[in-house]
Amino acid sequence: PEVALLSTTADPRRRAILAMMEHYRVDEAHAEQTATLALRLFDGTQAVHRLRADDRRLLEYAALVHDIGHHISG
Repeated sequence: PEVALLSTTADPRRRAILAMMEHYRVDEAHAEQTATLALRLFDGTQAVHRLRADDRRLLEYAALVHDIGHHISG
């Protein structure tokens, strides 16, 4: 799986997130929907809060893995 990620994802942080999602068998549809909603909120308030593009990426990554804690410890 990691080899496939290397060829399709250039960003090492995104690769790590995708690998973690695969390892913990994250519900991808749910994670993507959560990320989409979080990013909509971010985009709508970015100017007010003076947030940077890197802040947006971190929010996206956090949204994608937000349920992993349930897998590690209920």
